[in-house]
Amino acid sequence: MGLITMIREYDLFAKPLDDFRIKTSFGGIISVLSFLTIAILFITETISFIHVKTKESLFIDYTPGDTNVTIYFDIAFHKLPCDFLSVDILDQGGQSQENIIDNVYKMRLDSDGNLKANSEMVKLVVNNNHTIIPNLNSTTPLPPNYCGSCYGASTGCCNTCDEVREAYQLRGWSIQNLDNIEQCKNDPIIKLFTEREGEGCRVTGRAMVAKSGGNFHIAPGEGQSFRKTHMHVLKGISIDRFNISHTINHLSFGEGFPDKKLPLNNKVFIDENGGIMHSYYAKIVPISYTYVSNKYEVFSYQFSATHVKKDILKAQSGLPGFFFIYEFSPIMVRYEEYYESFGRYAVNLCAIIGGVYTVAALVDSFAYKSIRILKKDK
Repeated sequence: MGLITMIREYDLFAKPLDDFRIKTSFGGIISVLSFLTIAILFITETISFIHVKTKESLFIDYTPGDTNVTIYFDIAFHKLPCDFLSVDILDQGGQSQENIIDNVYKMRLDSDGNLKANSEMVKLVVNNNHTIIPNLNSTTPLPPNYCGSCYGASTGCCNTCDEVREAYQLRGWSIQNLDNIEQCKNDPIIKLFTEREGEGCRVTGRAMVAKSGGNFHIAPGEGQSFRKTHMHVLKGISIDRFNISHTINHLSFGEGFPDKKLPLNNKVFIDENGGIMHSYYAKIVPISYTYVSNKYEVFSYQFSATHVKKDILKAQSGLPGFFFIYEFSPIMVRYEEYYESFGRYAVNLCAIIGGVYTVAALVDSFAYKSIRILKKDK
């Protein structure tokens, strides 16, 4: 017995004679459908094989605690004049964060939301804002021996609107209506606000902050620290005149990476009246993304946020403005790009061909036997 004859004895794929093969129309249809299915699945699997995939895993955040995080933002306020707006970033204790590296600008908008003609970009300094033009002081001479009333806030003299404001501030009081204050009736700040009321302001830029929980907000008035408490001086302008309707064109933390989610981008919030406090409570998750091409690892951040509106006129506490309160998660999400191995690709192709062939054979066999049984019954 020759070698070829011995090997033939182990043939698992015995072939029947052609005389015993039966070909049917249904079998032909099944064969054509099988070839089409295999071709489609082959193309799909090949496309998947040549494309980059991403796997996800969770780790404890191992980045240093002194890491800085960059906040990128572009927010347009529809009815809040630029002259009465400031940007502040506070830590969890409510104190202004120190050593902030920022590059923030504001631009005046008209009532339609377009850039105002002949207006220029004005640089803002975070946590060090002077929202009102500094030379707007009344120069009207006062009568000799004039002693203006402080309206119960002090027993001394308040000869200017600013002195009345300071007296009220020391008492912790707020001026509800400047029209009732004699020294403020011709106040240049009120005149400026009335002149520019209805204008909008676009605030855009970036700020590099410490990687710790904090409060990033854009609000009217000058941010000041009073008795270890952060507060805004509104220069006596009633809070119901500050409309905080806004559009968040962009808001993100850290550098970009593929498929980064930006949940607040292009969100529009319209207030029918002024005096609304918009608070966003965000959980920020550190991200590590490694590219397959050069094994370059990017550290970035994603966040989810909950939006809460508060009517200060009803709540009688708070400040109208845009407030973004954030904290960092201790869990890091790592994304790694990779290509599928050729071995797995080959196994998947074999599974596709074998699976389709087997299912098609079962369907054809079942149909053929069913037809024969029906013919015998007749």
